[in-house]
Amino acid sequence: MSVIDTLYNDYKKIYVWGTGNYYQRYREYLPKVFDGFIDNSPLKQGLMMENKEVFSPDTLLGENAECVLIIICNSFFYEISEQIVSLGRFSCISIEDIKIIAKSCIVKHEISELNSIFILAGIHALYEVNGSRKFIDGQRNIISSKGYNVLDFSPMRYYKDGNVSTCMLIGSYAGENFFIIRMEDFKKSLKKCNTIIIHSLYYGEDVIECFKHSMNINVLYYIHDYSCLCENRFLIKNTVSCISDKKELLCDTCGLYSKQEIRRKLHESFFDLNNVRVIVPSLYTALMVQRVFKNVEVNVIGHQRYKSYTIQEHKNDKKIKVAFVGPAGEKIKGWKWFENLVLRLPDKYNYYCFGGGETGLKNIISVDVSFVEGKYMHDKLRKEKIDVACILSIVPETYCYTYFESLEAGCFIATTNMSGNVQDNVNVNRTGRVFSSCDEMIEWFSDENGVKTCLKSDRTIIYDVVDNDEFMKFIENAT
Repeated sequence: MSVIDTLYNDYKKIYVWGTGNYYQRYREYLPKVFDGFIDNSPLKQGLMMENKEVFSPDTLLGENAECVLIIICNSFFYEISEQIVSLGRFSCISIEDIKIIAKSCIVKHEISELNSIFILAGIHALYEVNGSRKFIDGQRNIISSKGYNVLDFSPMRYYKDGNVSTCMLIGSYAGENFFIIRMEDFKKSLKKCNTIIIHSLYYGEDVIECFKHSMNINVLYYIHDYSCLCENRFLIKNTVSCISDKKELLCDTCGLYSKQEIRRKLHESFFDLNNVRVIVPSLYTALMVQRVFKNVEVNVIGHQRYKSYTIQEHKNDKKIKVAFVGPAGEKIKGWKWFENLVLRLPDKYNYYCFGGGETGLKNIISVDVSFVEGKYMHDKLRKEKIDVACILSIVPETYCYTYFESLEAGCFIATTNMSGNVQDNVNVNRTGRVFSSCDEMIEWFSDENGVKTCLKSDRTIIYDVVDNDEFMKFIENAT
């Protein structure tokens, strides 16, 4: 019997919470037999879906909580899990975790490999296609090349009997040979660990408590987002930035302030430990972090190393090519800005989108890219001879691989004054233009001759880009 079937057998009833896009995306990973759907929408309650009724959440009030498992098919896992706990001591699990453990998976009670390096990260950082995964993949390759055993761990979003804390972790060897390990057994296995590297742990943060009692373990804590400061890890709330024009955090006026204080105290007490090193990928990130954690030493180590040179003139007599670098429709990456540009100036430039997704506009050419599949961004940008790369993040990027990939392809960068490390680099290295509003950007693009003049100006190009192994000094010195 599989691990997931064993888990299902612990319960007499199983409900699926959510009937929308998440359900459609992950339905193949659900159990063949379950007792119905639950949805917050009154419009869906009482309807039949695939021969199963859609119930109101209040239906759970009449259930024996100990006998019920709820599979959450929704991106708002934490909000829904809190709602479920308010209805009783139910167990719940994320469908994304089920997708992972539905693979060939075993239960482990101990880690046998000595002198191992543990990578602890959220499932999104280990298995989704994003910048965190790209960095972790490169880091893992560097560590393995030095002769260390590397194991990946991710806190499992499985809350048992209403206890909203991590009780199990999903482990693997570089995304293969998956296993589940109980929290108690994971703690015992720390004695086999040389160094533990933490990435994007914006859930399951209770796991870091166990390191407070393991003073002999060398810990590297990477900050890829701002989850150590706020549950809104991209520092944006309802499309409004949480950072002022002077790069000040606007936390005092936020309704989440009390929650933030609890989160920050947890991390501050962790960062203060002598065996913990905090690492950020840019000076911009260091500035933001030290505005809150004023006494914490922060190590700035970029994700990549590269060489650079300055080009004197960019000649192009053909129609200028302008590309959105990121997934179509991605709000926080500034898709609305790019969409407005295309709608306002539909024929002035040749438009592209590098990153997948439905553009919804016929005059945008989509180009498929994926570092996982070997379809590298800089190669694709160079092949299509893109002139201007639009990196229009409306959230503060801590690093942003696509910025460096665009530079490697020789692109001029168009970005926003909210893009964090991107705007800092553009301003310092003169690699493009920074815009404070969508209208300002469109006005600049309206002047085609002005754009051509900017493309001819001196700017930096990078080459020989490799993953940065500077972090290894912290591992080797601890051996």
